[in-house]
Amino acid sequence: MSLVKIICCFLIFNLFAEEYFVIKPEHSRIDFEVSYLKFNKVKGFFKNYKGKFIGLYDDESIRLKDLQISLSVASIDTRNNLRDSHLKKADFLDEKKYPFIYIRIPGPLKFDKDETKKVEAQLTIKNKIENIEVLVTYNGQILDPWKNENFLFDFETKINRQFFNLNWNYLTEQGVLVGNEIEISGQIQSQRSKNQTEWSKHYIPVGTTKLKPDDTKNLKPLKITETKKQHDPPKIKGPIKQEKSIPWISFFILVSFAFVGSAGGGLLLKLKSEERFKSYSGVIDLITILIVLIYSYSVYNLYYALT
Repeated sequence: MSLVKIICCFLIFNLFAEEYFVIKPEHSRIDFEVSYLKFNKVKGFFKNYKGKFIGLYDDESIRLKDLQISLSVASIDTRNNLRDSHLKKADFLDEKKYPFIYIRIPGPLKFDKDETKKVEAQLTIKNKIENIEVLVTYNGQILDPWKNENFLFDFETKINRQFFNLNWNYLTEQGVLVGNEIEISGQIQSQRSKNQTEWSKHYIPVGTTKLKPDDTKNLKPLKITETKKQHDPPKIKGPIKQEKSIPWISFFILVSFAFVGSAGGGLLLKLKSEERFKSYSGVIDLITILIVLIYSYSVYNLYYALT
């Protein structure tokens, strides 16, 4: 394989490779609620979890696949220690035997900004896997004060706990003590794995003063000062692939680029074979690389736009 082909393959791979995104737990939440004595609802959440997915994005949409979230059963919190302890025992989640709950959305999926979709997901509790439907909304992307992109999602679903062998209950005069239907919802903030905001930057900036109620009338932007101690975000195992974002280009320009790339590449190969252009071989190689990149970029974006 010639040097030109090797360079072309390397550049094209790096231009279009997918990338890992990670969920930022400090600005995300995963909640649940279940009826209690038919007239009240117990609410809870998970304090510790991590997640990732593979994606491509532009200013108005995102494509994702293989979204995975693992929740620590030990971190379940319903604001009642006795109840939390019971939920972690064998009557319910059996934390010692099954320390994690897993959510996976295989995809691939494409979301436009503010679009809501019903998607298929796999929920694993106590090693029992069930396919469930999840309502997911993509709220778009936003830059934080440190110029890192944040990709925001909402989701909600309902499950029957008996499908996962969470069968414990108690019969009262009013009916069963705990309802079988569990409502699960949450908000997800994610960032590209290679462009994350450090945890310490989310703290209240050093040197600021707590505001009194009357001070809110004349608020001024707070100066952001980084704290000295940095807190590393949770590490997620697995290779991190690199990717450059691909902006949207109009359909007409893409077709034109694809045509020029195809025709120009053939013409240059023909010129290179002629004796009088042998002295310009290096220049022709460089132009060929450029045309191959333009052609590949255009074909890829045409596929991305049409699918």
